[in-house]
Amino acid sequence: MGKLKNTSGNGTWFHDVHFEATANEMKAIAENNNCEYWDNYGAISDKSQFDFNFETEEGVVFTVYDWKEYRHYDLDEILFWHIGGYTKADTETGLKELEENLKDVRRDQAYDAQA
Repeated sequence: MGKLKNTSGNGTWFHDVHFEATANEMKAIAENNNCEYWDNYGAISDKSQFDFNFETEEGVVFTVYDWKEYRHYDLDEILFWHIGGYTKADTETGLKELEENLKDVRRDQAYDAQA
């Protein structure tokens, strides 16, 4: 699996593709790939509290965000994250990249817990 890159994500939209993870796991995915993200945690009146913009090594741009939670949630609570892209195929590619990255994050967390 390649590394994800930082991108703007302007013009992407939702194509009914979701991803399950915690906010802390999403932050770890971004940080592991040196990607910046928008953190507005606790702003429960906003449509999203976290927004992540990614680009694959092949140039596929996708965004990930916690849509309309409108509540305080624990950063270790599993949420449904929306994946945006220019096409549905882009969001499906993004989902595959996220799943691979999440395996790495969870493996690292399990290792740290044993140490």
